[in-house]
Amino acid sequence: PDDYRIYSTSRPLLELNLDFAKWLCNVPQSSDTLKDVERKLSRLFNTEACLNGSFLSLPDTHFRTSSSNPGIDLDQVITVMEKLRSCDPKVQQLLFEHIQSILLTLPETAPCFEALRIYLILPFCHIFENEESFETVSAPFAQAATRLKKTADGRVLDYWILHIGRKFVQRIIELYKPLVVKIIQINSMGSTLATEQYQIVLEAVLELLKKVHNVSCNMAKPELVRHDAFYMKELNDMIDIKRDYDFWQARRYLAVEKKIVSFCDYPFLFDLKAKILLLQYHGQLEMQEAIRNAFMHNFQT
Repeated sequence: PDDYRIYSTSRPLLELNLDFAKWLCNVPQSSDTLKDVERKLSRLFNTEACLNGSFLSLPDTHFRTSSSNPGIDLDQVITVMEKLRSCDPKVQQLLFEHIQSILLTLPETAPCFEALRIYLILPFCHIFENEESFETVSAPFAQAATRLKKTADGRVLDYWILHIGRKFVQRIIELYKPLVVKIIQINSMGSTLATEQYQIVLEAVLELLKKVHNVSCNMAKPELVRHDAFYMKELNDMIDIKRDYDFWQARRYLAVEKKIVSFCDYPFLFDLKAKILLLQYHGQLEMQEAIRNAFMHNFQT
């Protein structure tokens, strides 16, 4: 039988590597070459399999891919993605369209460990830095990553993030903290982003930050990044923290049909100022409750 671990030079695997990225950046601007680019990108991004088979680490590491080892070389990922940044605008548009397409096909359950590599690869693409496309790129990625079962694929992804370390955590923080601000701003302006969709998108983004924070600050010893790297001082001015706390406290007694996001579910985002405000407000509420109970006791006796 054939040993498929042996690389065949006559039938090379289609993968995203530095040579392919250089070719994309240097293709002549003509209709024929653009058709060639489109054809190759379509093959590469037709499924996530080609991306999952790219950027593999040295064979002695790659062949030991497991729930704790993703088997990819993150430095390769970063190098290739940086090269793609300098491609012609027409090629950039094709990349954008294909990444949008592949994000819509990510399954809730991965067929194998290797199929999860795409979650470590895609965020390093510069396409994610375009905040204007957050509804079609950044948000769908966050939804797909947090939709994975927490006790299965989601847990494997946690260990993989822990394995590749600080660079991935910093990248997610860099991409998604500004996105939280943008989503709040859009919602406050009463834009075309419907309230229900706003809640869904915001929850997905916050859940991804929560996932990465858990890996960085709880699973990792020592922390991959400092816990204050997740702080968002903008929240002090952009949301009513006391009102958010009231809703968070009362939510268990409310019959809420639709999911409403409370930032108090994500306390790792609050800086020292916000936490002091919450503690003081909680103390005031406790005091008011004690006074009310004492009054009722005296009234009844």
